[in-house]
Amino acid sequence: DIAAGLAELTIHAQAINPCTVAVSDSRILSIQKEPVANAGSNGSICETDIFQVLNASAQNYTSILWETSGDGSFNNTGILNPVYFPGTGDKNSGTTILTMAVNGINPCSFQDSDNLTLSIQKNPVVNAGPDKIICNGILLIGSALNSSSVFWTSSGDGTFSNPNALITVYNPGSDDINNLTATLQLYANTIAPCTGSISDEVNLLINIPTIINDQVTDQEILTGQTLALSFEVANPGLGTFKWYKNQDLLENQDGWHLIIDNISPVDAGNYHCQFTNSCGEVLSNIALVEVLQPTLQVFQLLPGWQGISSYFEPEQTSIPQLFEPVADQMVILSDNEGFYWPEQSINTLGSWTNFAGYRIKMTENATLVMSGVIRYPREMITLIPGWSYLPVNSPCAVDVELLTSAYPMIKIIKDMAGTNIYWPEFGINTLEMLEPGHAYQIYNNAGLPVSISFPDCE
Repeated sequence: DIAAGLAELTIHAQAINPCTVAVSDSRILSIQKEPVANAGSNGSICETDIFQVLNASAQNYTSILWETSGDGSFNNTGILNPVYFPGTGDKNSGTTILTMAVNGINPCSFQDSDNLTLSIQKNPVVNAGPDKIICNGILLIGSALNSSSVFWTSSGDGTFSNPNALITVYNPGSDDINNLTATLQLYANTIAPCTGSISDEVNLLINIPTIINDQVTDQEILTGQTLALSFEVANPGLGTFKWYKNQDLLENQDGWHLIIDNISPVDAGNYHCQFTNSCGEVLSNIALVEVLQPTLQVFQLLPGWQGISSYFEPEQTSIPQLFEPVADQMVILSDNEGFYWPEQSINTLGSWTNFAGYRIKMTENATLVMSGVIRYPREMITLIPGWSYLPVNSPCAVDVELLTSAYPMIKIIKDMAGTNIYWPEFGINTLEMLEPGHAYQIYNNAGLPVSISFPDCE
């Protein structure tokens, strides 16, 4: 009856004797089937997805109503296969129950329902850690939730001790060091049904001191001008600069450049810069800064022999041109090895140098003026073994004992043509002072050349 949906009921009446005709009557009974709800199969989605009900079904119903145990919503609660939009609570709990209820057809008042379970998989939450300043290898400690696996990558050429572990060590490569930076990515692979991966990055600032531009170079500079040296390194804000002159620290000079205005002879010397940070240090070139002081020297030349020298570099170094103003009063100029004989136009001396002493012979009084520059720091004078000529490489008179006190191999110094002599072995010192512009005979008792330096003038 229920399967057919109806039944025919017939009543039969038999006649009472003597009547013989039987009679019957029928009626149709309609049977309405009860409603049946089928919510379909359970499902699973990623937290960023929506859920499409696909295989729900219902029979013997007049209306449908979908409901959720969570906080999501349906696009239409009154259809068989709606779309469900998970709420925040659904995603946090990871699951929700979707229920489909159907109402029966009159005269059935019965309601049937069925449900399915929707599982919601979260995407990974990944953290590569904070940015870091490093010198060499660095320990990385990453974290990842809701992940099936992880792996690290680098924008540079460094290596990981284990690229598939949350905790690993990264060693910078040569490109990383040259670029002074690298970006590392930590990827976390999703768990199905989520697909793909989620990443986070950590930036490495490689703080190994690296020179960008070294402008600490040898210079010749006139007095009164400005000296400018510079030493540029990468990431200077993470370290300190120190400038040195002749290995002595210069106070209040802590920038990448060194500026000295109105330079003077006391500023001559060797300069360099040192940059230091937590990873080490780098040094600049060593620059010899030579200060040139314009000057002139007047020589009062007397008849006969005398010694002559200059304490500066003359503008004109050609001996014939240098002595041309006094050539008519000049007989000969020699340096103990060569000579200049103007009358015969013979010159075996070469060019004039302030590191050599000369002996000159004049026929009468004459005045010779030389102009040029004093070069600071002044170089040392080299004396060959035995007798040679000593120039006075100083613009001021020098005490002969002060000059030779550190050089016991110097046995005798005497006037080129006069009688004054310094002979410490016998306690004789009638020479006393060495005068600028003069030259003297000197005896070096050592078997090797000796270099001596003149003290600075006060």
